[in-house]
Amino acid sequence: MSYPAHSKFTMILFFSISLTLFCRTATTFSQSPQTVPTSEFAASAEITQLLEQIKTGIVNANAKLKTGIIEFSITLSQATRAEGEDQYQHEETGRWHILYRFDGEHHFYDVKVHNKMELNGKPLDDWQNNRFQYQMDMDKKTLLFQEYTGTGWKRHPVQSIPSRDFRLYYTLHWWIWPHWEPKHSKLTELLHLDNVADVKEDRVADTSNYQITLKRTVSGLKLTSEISLDVQKDYRPTRVFVHIHNEGTIPLQPEGPPGSAIPSQTLKEYRVTSWTYQLKKFKPDVWYPSRITRENSFVTEIEDEKQQPKMPPILRKATLQVHRAVFNIPIAKEDLYIRGDE
Repeated sequence: MSYPAHSKFTMILFFSISLTLFCRTATTFSQSPQTVPTSEFAASAEITQLLEQIKTGIVNANAKLKTGIIEFSITLSQATRAEGEDQYQHEETGRWHILYRFDGEHHFYDVKVHNKMELNGKPLDDWQNNRFQYQMDMDKKTLLFQEYTGTGWKRHPVQSIPSRDFRLYYTLHWWIWPHWEPKHSKLTELLHLDNVADVKEDRVADTSNYQITLKRTVSGLKLTSEISLDVQKDYRPTRVFVHIHNEGTIPLQPEGPPGSAIPSQTLKEYRVTSWTYQLKKFKPDVWYPSRITRENSFVTEIEDEKQQPKMPPILRKATLQVHRAVFNIPIAKEDLYIRGDE
């Protein structure tokens, strides 16, 4: 006798949450069905040259941004379904408002948070309101931050970068290049031949785009990443698509006497995360995202079972909206340091 339907759904949900927790730290590179084998790819001088051209183009575009002030917000929503209903609704579960200033290696963040869920999907007990300020010195790799407690600012000791008290998604770099880990301080580390499976150039009229496929397998997870870059718009990504394929098993109720072997069923999960970008020209020679949408979805299948649990097409959605952005202007030194009077 097998578990009832609702028990199976619980196991599926538990399996999915476990994969979500694992994927928070996994780097999302993997295998594409149309990739070139690594040995063949390494021998391709043409593709290697394209890859170096892309690296150079992105580094040069980023070098244009000497200073800047960017004000943006992040809105998070989660799919929910009332008991007895078939349709899913997306409920807002968090909002972040961030003021970011930078001048060379000096960075300042003012982060206001109103949320009941973290961006990675971890639920909180109830709605919370927080405010944090951070100042970073990237030369010294140090971070100083303070949080508002309701009665005043509480300043914390200087920390090393990376710090667990600073969320990577507070930075626009994480959104523009979502594959970056803290160690990937340079794009050349990301676009390494060991990770890149294929590079293609698409030319349409006077425009040129690059399609990059990255691949990696982590603890049995098959991970594929596809990145589209717009050459004419400072090599900014226009779309990033990440596909994760995983297989596991769920136990069934033993059919025999106590001590009998526990049967199981194979559970296959296909998880997709996509980023889409709207780009805007903020200066005559500077392109930058004005809006970024990140969507998470997954499909679950049980071997030899026709009835599938109904899952939302989009499990979680986050939208980053740039409200104001100015670049290469003088930044007052005091605007790059945390203060207790704001």
